[in-house]
Amino acid sequence: MDIALFTSDSGKPLVKVKGDPQMALSQFEVNSSAAIRHALQGEKPWTSLRGDDLFDVISIPVSSTKGALIGVLTFGLQIRSADVREFRATSQSEIVLLADVA
Repeated sequence: MDIALFTSDSGKPLVKVKGDPQMALSQFEVNSSAAIRHALQGEKPWTSLRGDDLFDVISIPVSSTKGALIGVLTFGLQIRSADVREFRATSQSEIVLLADVA
């Protein structure tokens, strides 16, 4: 996990954690907003690739013990160029990564 957010049911970020101090957390928040919005609507976990840096994003709705939606937990895993090159070399295949640009 490179970045984790907890967003309240009203959409307010309450907890923000990032593994690398160089990462642009504010940009990640903006670029993961669609995944967070889907999770706030109670939809199943949703993934997305967003931003100048490439991330796999998953947002998971969080419910209270009574079943009420209390927020969303969002994780981001950065997909680094070195990782893609290593996968390409190991698999001996070409890789194309596509992202929906909002």
